[in-house]
Amino acid sequence: MTTDAWEPALDRLIEIGRERGYVTVAELSAAIPSEKVSAVMVMLSEMGVGIVTKDPTADGGSVVESPRGPLSPLPLHSGAEAPLDGNP
Repeated sequence: MTTDAWEPALDRLIEIGRERGYVTVAELSAAIPSEKVSAVMVMLSEMGVGIVTKDPTADGGSVVESPRGPLSPLPLHSGAEAPLDGNP
């Protein structure tokens, strides 16, 4: 895929992200060559556009507002869950 071929898709992705406050990983993967995804994710983040694994408005979900605009929370996984009191 040449730069010229995916630039219009990137422009549309930015437009969608600015309107909604987020884009999905699937939208990003469909629009951007795999070797450019990381750089585009950084760029979108700097623009205040969130990257979500699934559309938060699907299945009755909702978008959470943040100081930078609407974002969907992504679950944070550390691998193992540990109790907060320090006891195993």
